[in-house]
Amino acid sequence: RAISRFTNEPASSISPLRHAGAGQVVPLGIVSDLYGGILFHAGRFRRINRYYEIRARSAEAEIDTATNSLWFGWHFPQQLLLGDPAVRDAALHSIQVCIPRATILPVGVDCISILTTARTGPVYCRSRETAREGNLFTYNFEIVDQEGTLLETWDGVRLQAFENQSTAAKPWPAALLASHMERELSDREGIDIRLSFEGGVSICRDSRRNLLVQSFGMNSEDICHRADGKPEMNTRAGSITFSHLPEISMAALSTDTVGCDLVSVCKRDPALWREMLGPPLYDLASFLFRSEGDTEDTAASRVWAAMECLKKAGASTAETLLFDDRRDDWIAFTAGPYSVSTLATNIQGVPGAVVLGVLTRRANASLRIPACSGV
Repeated sequence: RAISRFTNEPASSISPLRHAGAGQVVPLGIVSDLYGGILFHAGRFRRINRYYEIRARSAEAEIDTATNSLWFGWHFPQQLLLGDPAVRDAALHSIQVCIPRATILPVGVDCISILTTARTGPVYCRSRETAREGNLFTYNFEIVDQEGTLLETWDGVRLQAFENQSTAAKPWPAALLASHMERELSDREGIDIRLSFEGGVSICRDSRRNLLVQSFGMNSEDICHRADGKPEMNTRAGSITFSHLPEISMAALSTDTVGCDLVSVCKRDPALWREMLGPPLYDLASFLFRSEGDTEDTAASRVWAAMECLKKAGASTAETLLFDDRRDDWIAFTAGPYSVSTLATNIQGVPGAVVLGVLTRRANASLRIPACSGV
């Protein structure tokens, strides 16, 4: 059942502080990674041009409105009195990047407000998650033009998730990996954490770091470093941390303690791993190999990443690192008041498997660990 109301109210304009399409374009292959990957749409429904934001619970997409497609037979009028349905379909499926591991399909909506169907040039869809019950997600989104004029709003859009996919199935686009990890960490630890990746062997580490800082809405001047090299923010509360491989860099931002690490999974002799980790941690890696299905090198890389996360968070490495649980491709550890979640997967542009580790404070853990050196 639907209730329709028609008014003559003019379209309003959103805040001019940030017009649609402002900010950095998210590096993501729209054809190869979206429409050739997690989205099944084809033909006239492939309208997403680019993204300006991709997070676990929010996104902003630019949508193309130009089309020469005929919706009806050639002998019928082609005017669309309520606007282009393919644009609205693109607005709906633009939310898929927030839940990249599962296919989502719309199953209901509370209210659709169409303020105007007059539009030239691309439009922009800003979506935000408002609720979740299991595999049922609720989003609100608005569609605006290039000047920020509000065209329409959708409130209470309900999306059902189906067909979970393995995170190790194929290399992740970095932007989708970030939103996937943000959601998993939020679900596991109940915290709001932001993750970002910046790749390219032709970009030096310092430049990548600056780009990562900008992706969080800050400038390099907003970050300072302690004498031991640990990065700190001088313009807001919280923590920021970085990790680098030759091909890609990673950053994590949180209002609480956070640490992150990237490790390439390399084939090493068990004796070398034992020397690198020390007997107790090597025994932990051996346990993961025997009972959790990891290869020896993947298991040892998880433990190494967890210890690096502890160092970067300023936590005492004397804390006992313990196996917590496994969920799909994730293995979590605990160490005192901290939890370290590790993901073994593949990333586009990075040869071989990698392990990513992210440290957060465990729920109800209020103990503060004195800072020590290590970044």
